[in-house]
Amino acid sequence: MSKKIEDEIDFDELKGWDIVELLRSYPQFVDKCDLDNLWGSAWARLLEKQSCLIKYCDLSQLDGYDWMQILISQPQFADKCEFDKLDGYNWNKLLIAQPQFSNKCEFDKLEGYDWVRLLEKHPQLADKLNGLADKLNGSAWVDILSEQPQLIDKCDLSKLNGYDWDSLFEAQPQFCRQVWEVEK
Repeated sequence: MSKKIEDEIDFDELKGWDIVELLRSYPQFVDKCDLDNLWGSAWARLLEKQSCLIKYCDLSQLDGYDWMQILISQPQFADKCEFDKLDGYNWNKLLIAQPQFSNKCEFDKLEGYDWVRLLEKHPQLADKLNGLADKLNGSAWVDILSEQPQLIDKCDLSKLNGYDWDSLFEAQPQFCRQVWEVEK
């Protein structure tokens, strides 16, 4: 007769990541594990897969990076999140995966290339730039417009130098004709 998995595990010997990896696959063993020594990133990894274990987590241990990881896979925990803990990098990654959180975002935390990556995937968020467009240099605008040419009206074209224009024309040749017609 085969043994049950729980008969083969010495729960008293499990520490840290071993507990996380066990509970990611077998959450039913939560009451047999010592959760007191789990830290924020360990909880984030665990909750990404086993949302049912959130009631065991001390949420105050979670930092912005932890929350970003959790909310990407478990957006239903938004009501528990301390969004002010998220920095620009965290917001960028979260909004790329879950753009519905844009209503909670402090967009001034995003830096230039955070905006590039975000707008490449979600051009509908360009309206959130408002006065923040000055954080974008010509190269950043080339990256955005190469993927989302419809955002040309949001761009400060004076920030593009010769190399930027060459790169943009290569990615979006239709702009070459537009610029030529404007200069005539």
